[in-house]
Amino acid sequence: MGRRLASILAAMLFCVLDTPAGAGQLHVTPLFAPAVVTLPEAGRFLGIGSDELERLARRNENPAWRFARVALLVAEAANAHAFKAEDLEKLKETGRCIKCDLSGAKLNVANLPGVNLSGADLSRASLTGADLSRANLTGADLTEAHLSGADLSGANLKGANLSWTNLISADLSMADLSGANLSEAKMGRVNLSGANLSGANFHGVSLIRADLGGIILIGADLSGVDLSGANLSEANLGRVNLSGANLAHADLPRTDLSGADLSKANLKGANLIRANLSGADLSGASLVGAEPIGANLSRANLTGADLRFAVLIGTDLTGAVLHAANLNGAKGLTLRQLDHACGDAKTKLPSDLSVRFCP
Repeated sequence: MGRRLASILAAMLFCVLDTPAGAGQLHVTPLFAPAVVTLPEAGRFLGIGSDELERLARRNENPAWRFARVALLVAEAANAHAFKAEDLEKLKETGRCIKCDLSGAKLNVANLPGVNLSGADLSRASLTGADLSRANLTGADLTEAHLSGADLSGANLKGANLSWTNLISADLSMADLSGANLSEAKMGRVNLSGANLSGANFHGVSLIRADLGGIILIGADLSGVDLSGANLSEANLGRVNLSGANLAHADLPRTDLSGADLSKANLKGANLIRANLSGADLSGASLVGAEPIGANLSRANLTGADLRFAVLIGTDLTGAVLHAANLNGAKGLTLRQLDHACGDAKTKLPSDLSVRFCP
């Protein structure tokens, strides 16, 4: 972009602050949350050297500068041609930009609560730390976007494409992500408490120690996902695919896992107190040291499951299949519980207990 346009922007956007800025810094405001931009960063936005930018600003004979980040972004858009500048203006003026092209836009720390960006192309956009709470992003393309630390609480992301998106430390509590594509997304330390992820695709995602309390994941595909240490208390995971998933030491108290596929899943040391696992497939799963205390495992398939040292106090095993299951060292297991289950010659039990063979 030419020096003439840069000079016009610098002149138009200059205004005096109540308190002076630090040396070599610009304060930026409107539409977007306040932030500090260094002269080299602002110069890069405007396509000129930081010395030239400082000279233009100092013509106003004041050491403090404030620039509107929107104008800097428009300038960058004109320079990079990554998206349509008029779409950014539309968003600024109306809070709506349906099906618009903002691919590659730099919207870091943007203050955009409640905006309507349904169907918008935000692929590769940078929205780090942005406020998009309650925003409408239905069907939006956020492929490879940067949303780390962003506030997306209560946002509508139905059917959105978030594949390869950076969502580290993002707040997605109470968000609607039903049917969303989250394959290969980075989701470390993400907050998904109370979110709706029914039918969402999590292929290749890591959710280690993620907060998923109260989440709705009915029918979602979480096969092979790492959920070790995650909080899934009181979540609804009915019919979810968790085959081969890592749920070691995860918190799942009062969680609904009815009809879920947990075959070959790792549930070592998991908290399953009063969880509903009725009709779940736990074949080949590891529940070593797990605590399904008072849990419902009626009609569950535990063929080949490893339940050594699991705490089974008050666990409902009515109709459970224990073929080749290993229950050696299981705590709280009683003959009365086993009378309602069935196994085979390969079922391993504490020496004082036995199980009837399945018909």
